[in-house]
Parts: sequence; structure tokens; C-alpha cells
Amino acid sequence: MTGDDRQRRLIEDLGRLADHGVRGPEDIINAAPRLLALVAAQGGEWARARGVVRLLHAATQALGHPRGSALRALLALDPAPRGMGVRLTKTERRHAASVYYRIEGDTFRKTHEKNLITALAIEIDHRLTTGHDTTRGDHAGDGHGRMPSTRPGPKNPPPPASTFRPLAKREAKGGP
Repeated sequence: MTGDDRQRRLIEDLGRLADHGVRGPEDIINAAPRLLALVAAQGGEWARARGVVRLLHAATQALGHPRGSALRALLALDPAPRGMGVRLTKTERRHAASVYYRIEGDTFRKTHEKNLITALAIEIDHRLTTGHDTTRGDHAGDGHGRMPSTRPGPKNPPPPASTFRPLAKREAKGGP
């Protein structure tokens, strides 16, 4: 399978997942079973479906806000807020995704949905072909797809403890 075929299949399968929603691995198996072979080659069907769900979560997280948040709502990856019930219809999920762009659900469908699914396909394809963690590039990382530590060590480490000397005792006030 060529890279173009894989990309086309990814977009088609992600579109099917957007149609059905992904409340769990069973939705991957039923709505887009080709993703199992495309994304994860090892393990049984259930293990591969769980791997696809983890990949979807990681890829949408990497896309950031508002794109990743809108995709998680569209795909029903996040649990529904309390009192809202499960969003079963695509219209309800579209409306939830549109909130991140402050537009109506139908406007979201017309202007953002296809581009977001394509962005998710690009992110997943990048993760599969390079093994890197994100498409944000290596310029901020260490050249291997890993982000730098958020707590860098001191630039000039302190000298070893053996070099410290106690301070001389000061004379008491009002002395000689």
C-alpha cells in the first residue's frame, strides 16, 4: 500500500468514526475495522482496538486547543459532562465541537469538520511513519520527537559539599 492510499484510507476511516462516534474500542471494531490493520499490527483485535483509541487520544491531544478539543467532542472521545447524557448523534457531537469555535453546529460541519479530520489523519500518519510523538516538529525538542524537560537543571551546579567552610563566629553585640 502506498503512502497516498494509507492517507486516503485514514481520512475515510476517521470520517466513519466521526459518523458513529468512538465511545470505546468496540466502535473501532464495528465502524472502522481497517484501522486495526493500518494502525496496530500486533495483538488480538481487542488489544489493537484499544491501541487505536489510545492513538486517537494522543493525536487529538497533540493537535492542541481548539482543534484537538473539537475533534475529541466530534468523535465522542471524552466522556459527556454530568447531566448531559451520552452524545449519541452526530448532530449533538457536532454541536459540542462547534462550541470550541463559537459557531453553530451546521457552520462547523461546513467550515471545519473536513479540515479537522484531515489534520487528525496527518497527525496519525506522522506518528505511524516516523515514530515521533507529534507533528509539531523537533525544533522545540531533542531531535528525537521528545519535548525538553520543563525543569532544567541549574546552569552552574553548586560546588561539592566538601568545599564549604563554616562562617567565623561573630562577636556579640556590645562587645569590647
